[in-house]
Amino acid sequence: MARCELVTARYGPDLGNEKDNTRYLTGQLWVEVDGAKHQVTVINANWSESQRESNSSYLASAKQVLTGRQHHGDENGIATYQHADLALPE
Repeated sequence: MARCELVTARYGPDLGNEKDNTRYLTGQLWVEVDGAKHQVTVINANWSESQRESNSSYLASAKQVLTGRQHHGDENGIATYQHADLALPE
């Protein structure tokens, strides 16, 4: 049986204020398989095409995870998203 756990948080001085920086807390991802713990690593990271934030919608491909986000300006600014594959040690 496999078990995964990852803890993240998005925070900032005022998440409703578009001029403040948004900060993210990240964690390590570990998978437990048959009682043994393995750290999952991120590989093959790529950035999406730029899109206007107010109309943005992004979904990572099957078997990929969202690993990053860049945004500049207000809701009409440009956003890009990073996606990657996950891998277990061999």
